[in-house]
Amino acid sequence: MELKKQNWFSDILKNIFSSHYRENFIMPWDWAIQNIDFSNYKSAESIKFIPEKSMFLKDPINYWNFKDKKRELTLVAPEQTGKTLAWIMPYLWSYVYVQALSLVIYTSDEKAEKVNADKIIPLMQRIKRFADALLRPKSKTKDCYDILGNKSYFSGAGTPVTSISSQINIADEVDDWLKHEKQVSNLDELRKRARSFTESLLVKVCTPRRRPSRLS
Repeated sequence: MELKKQNWFSDILKNIFSSHYRENFIMPWDWAIQNIDFSNYKSAESIKFIPEKSMFLKDPINYWNFKDKKRELTLVAPEQTGKTLAWIMPYLWSYVYVQALSLVIYTSDEKAEKVNADKIIPLMQRIKRFADALLRPKSKTKDCYDILGNKSYFSGAGTPVTSISSQINIADEVDDWLKHEKQVSNLDELRKRARSFTESLLVKVCTPRRRPSRLS
């Protein structure tokens, strides 16, 4: 009887502090295969992430394992080739295995809201630990996630980012930032955000619409 009582109490403690338990490490690609579920996507071809159809994404996704390194990753490709998923899936992985401050800069504040609503939240809602975390008070505001030991800020390229230090930085559709360049140089500022970290990652994403692309 006493043994059952101890097990019951242990289960309660484990549930309370579940966000602090670090599980066995797996690479971002393998984590995506096990966890990504597109059921909430409006136009998904399949419910699960099918690696056989996206092997060209394996290396850039696994590049997110930046332990003991300062890394920059550049993704330049046409539309509808998986560039957004190539950073969103390992971005979610980082919530579990990195637990860092992160900053995502989109073309505009409106684009930030749309990508979060259409791409990120639907994936979070299909992963229990994320879904549970999002139910907690103050877990999400219009420009920040504060869940699972992580804080992630997001904004448009026209908004200065000089007040934030961040270990993971994502520059989405950088070629479309040009209209803001005279007011703020956020790509340069993103590099500065990680200066104080011995490990960091900067991801630059671009759909080239002019020659040459800013990142090519």
